[in-house]
Amino acid sequence: MGFIMKHLQLLWIPVLTCILITPNFLIAQPTISGVINDYTEVTNLDLCSNSVTVGSTNNFSVGDRVLLIQMQGASIDQSNSSSFGTVTNYNEAGNYEFATIQSINSNQIVFQNYLVRSYNPSASVQLVRVPQYNNVSLSGTVTAQAWNGTTGGIVVFAATGNVNLNGNSIDISGQGFRGGNAVNIGGLCPSTDYYYDCNNTNGANKGESIVDLSCAYQRGRGAAAGGAGGGNGHNNGGGGGG
Repeated sequence: MGFIMKHLQLLWIPVLTCILITPNFLIAQPTISGVINDYTEVTNLDLCSNSVTVGSTNNFSVGDRVLLIQMQGASIDQSNSSSFGTVTNYNEAGNYEFATIQSINSNQIVFQNYLVRSYNPSASVQLVRVPQYNNVSLSGTVTAQAWNGTTGGIVVFAATGNVNLNGNSIDISGQGFRGGNAVNIGGLCPSTDYYYDCNNTNGANKGESIVDLSCAYQRGRGAAAGGAGGGNGHNNGGGGGG
């Protein structure tokens, strides 16, 4: 028996050594391209239970690393002047943190650790699944689900080793806050106000930004917190997204 064990040890040692010294370039790496994240709207947040209620838990699992982020909710100067759109309070807009899913019950997701920032679910809060890699290689352009007013516009992943672009890129051009629609019917000339309501043809729609504009301020030349203002007058062009 001792003889057999001795020879088994001699057989095992070279195999283990071979595995341990295998160079990284010989180990198959996951390849990624396109949209790699999953997104869901956060409709409620309960600090007491350290949980969020989401629109859908599809593609989310226990143990997943996730990003919780608030997209909008800032307050701005609403005067009909060149100061229109200046941020007066960011409130919770832009707050974010990473968390790990502890449990899922219907549309409720509970996190392992307590959240440290505050969020307002009525101001576009979303939960994004964060893929985890050691080494990862791009086989094409990595992009985001386009922002739809509720979710999207973000690419996020974690890699503890190397990220090999292979000549590709991470590109979310045009996938973030949306530009405003043009108004192709006649308005009054000159139209000089910094805002018009969403039905007024004297101005085109402003671009989206970290402030969620009510109907009363959605059109006109005043830029709102990074989103460009819309054109004033006849056949107005919409502003770009912030």
